[in-house]
Amino acid sequence: MKNNVLKLNGLAKQFRPVSIVEVLALLIICFGLAQRRGFDPIYILSYICALIFLYPLFSLLGFTRSTRKIQLDKGVMKFTYWQALENPGGLGEGAIRTRGFTPKAKVKYTVTDIENLRFEQNALEKLFNCGHFSFEGNTVYETDSDCVVPKTAFTFYGLTHFRQTKKEICDILGVNETE
Repeated sequence: MKNNVLKLNGLAKQFRPVSIVEVLALLIICFGLAQRRGFDPIYILSYICALIFLYPLFSLLGFTRSTRKIQLDKGVMKFTYWQALENPGGLGEGAIRTRGFTPKAKVKYTVTDIENLRFEQNALEKLFNCGHFSFEGNTVYETDSDCVVPKTAFTFYGLTHFRQTKKEICDILGVNETE
């Protein structure tokens, strides 16, 4: 970790449970398309190739915005978070619409008094030595939108080198992991 900046890996973020469900839904669609073509191997192969190449492309190129860097200091985390707006029908002038299906706003958070810090791995993350962490704390936020309700609990996916990164985060923040 360079200069106390934690960089989250975009590819490792694809191991989120939501991403896995999205891939399964796409596989079901591909199965349906293949069934219409009589399970012709050429069509099945083309659908699988499209799934393999297009899904990561959309995910990694910002179809869904996410936090990429977290600045860590003694007991403080600073990061930019793309948050879905609570009242999309009443968008204010400062609301930012991003690519995707829901309007989101860019929110800069500073989190202090960090508690309930938990590091976890699902089965797929264990296989690739990745993980995610969650925490709660007092937040100070800055945004251009008036439709943002501040969060106090966060979960971030995309930790690589799980055990080493987990130890570094705890050391920099000066907090212990909650069991």
